[in-house]
Amino acid sequence: MLKSEVVKTHYTRCMMLAVIVCFFNFIPLHANSPNRELKAIVTADNDFTTDEHPEGREIAVPKAVAKKIKSLVNEAYANLEPSLKREYSEEYFYGNVFRITAPGGRELYVFLQTGPLGVYFYYFILFDPKTNKVTKMPPCIYAKWMLGPAWGAELKKPLASFEDIDGDETEECVIQERVHNGTVYNAIVYHYYHISPDLSLRPVLAVETRLRDITTEDQDGIINRTLQKTGIGEVLLDVSLDCSTPNPLHRELGSVLLRSPEPGSPFKIVKKIVLDPDYGGLLITASGEDEFKFTIKGYDFYY
Repeated sequence: MLKSEVVKTHYTRCMMLAVIVCFFNFIPLHANSPNRELKAIVTADNDFTTDEHPEGREIAVPKAVAKKIKSLVNEAYANLEPSLKREYSEEYFYGNVFRITAPGGRELYVFLQTGPLGVYFYYFILFDPKTNKVTKMPPCIYAKWMLGPAWGAELKKPLASFEDIDGDETEECVIQERVHNGTVYNAIVYHYYHISPDLSLRPVLAVETRLRDITTEDQDGIINRTLQKTGIGEVLLDVSLDCSTPNPLHRELGSVLLRSPEPGSPFKIVKKIVLDPDYGGLLITASGEDEFKFTIKGYDFYY
């Protein structure tokens, strides 16, 4: 599905859910708008935050990045339902922008694109001050579940980081996302993006790192997946269950070996080791999504 179709689908869904989710429209008139110079926030911990009023020093957004942000807003507004266009202007779509120092003298800009009825996205744009290049097609995550209450899964700092997971001595961009579907699925997914020379961010791995286990919900059970680099282009996911009440419990559930044939190529499942048959089908995800699709894109169902 094209990105424009995805955006339009989200707004169509949210029209039907307006009464339920309208309380998400808590963000006031934004400091950023299409008619003034865009500003970015630089936090003390070199990260972005989901706080409504983030702290940090303000800097001007580079013109190339500002142009990209405006194009994202223009696309979203163009796909807005006509009835909503009568109520909202493009200015409403400008949320906070954060600047994060990235490897190689580059900068990562995180743009919160707000919208009616809680349809928010975080976009990730790399910028090279030396060449003035930016990411042409910035990836995004759904921001609605990142904001507000915890939705059953805990975000942990940093939300954006860099780590070389394929051993090519080039760090991937790592983005943390909270995903949610009612009471049955609440998790934290880590997205790993390979940084190409043209600053494209290509998804190579998604890991359901922390999951609320509904079968041990009364014990505050969390399924944890820990990523270990075991070789060039090879990682191992150690999967375990940790319960905190009434007594602490740790149980190993199994592991999954994944390999990437070359830098920039998605990791694929090679081997599974099941230590607890009750959880054999949950070593990758409890989302119900196809495992091979999930390891690249994560959970992309939104409402």
